[in-house]
Amino acid sequence: MDRLGKESVRFTRAFPESLPTLPVRRALHTGIRTFPFKGWIPYSQWPATPGWTPIPEEHVTMSEMLQEKGYTT
Repeated sequence: MDRLGKESVRFTRAFPESLPTLPVRRALHTGIRTFPFKGWIPYSQWPATPGWTPIPEEHVTMSEMLQEKGYTT
């Protein structure tokens, strides 16, 4: 764990750009601002609430970028 900590990046002053959890996760995983629900379109499986939709397929997530570079996520 010590080696992992030494080789890692720490974000000591990181703050979410929106709340509640789903929009925050979307912003954290893609780096794309979501507040005030930018590019929102209704999603048929959930209530028509801005921000509460899946990450669009065309948005690349941090996990996908790391996997391309050979990291296991």
